[in-house]
Amino acid sequence: MRKLIVLLLFLSFCGGTTEETIEEIDKDYSFFTPMNCAGDGVGCEKLYAENANIGWRDEENKYCDISSIDFTFENKFQLDYIEITNFQDDKFKQSAKPKNVSVFGPLVDGMQYGGFVERATLVETKEKQYIYISEDWPAVSEIKLEIQNGHFTPKSVSFCGIQNIRFVGYEDQNG
Repeated sequence: MRKLIVLLLFLSFCGGTTEETIEEIDKDYSFFTPMNCAGDGVGCEKLYAENANIGWRDEENKYCDISSIDFTFENKFQLDYIEITNFQDDKFKQSAKPKNVSVFGPLVDGMQYGGFVERATLVETKEKQYIYISEDWPAVSEIKLEIQNGHFTPKSVSFCGIQNIRFVGYEDQNG
């Protein structure tokens, strides 16, 4: 038992706190709610309703083949990550779940793809999943979520869907 205590004390003193971890701790993370959304399917405004098992559905692109949603926010903010939750109850089996997803940020002339892009591969799960945004992204007020394809069993799904989405970041320090 003594050896374990000594080891824990040693690790706590040697670990230290770097300037970078202090900056991360000091950030005031918040959830940012879009003021509106539009795109393929229906119910995108229900994506950010807390604990709603209603969510967004795209019945036309039911296998999640190129389906997108555009989100607009009232103020700019620094986006750190996006939290996505697939449907939980019987809708989990009825829906195709997003697999390969792209997040498009601000457009910039001369950049590859025309602006900031983050790509992620999600898994077929009921657990929350996270799409982390690169630190070099500028503050955003508009975000496009594009689903390239999904997880599904052919002929067993009725729609492409997401239950909830949350945008996590911190206030833009530059106004």
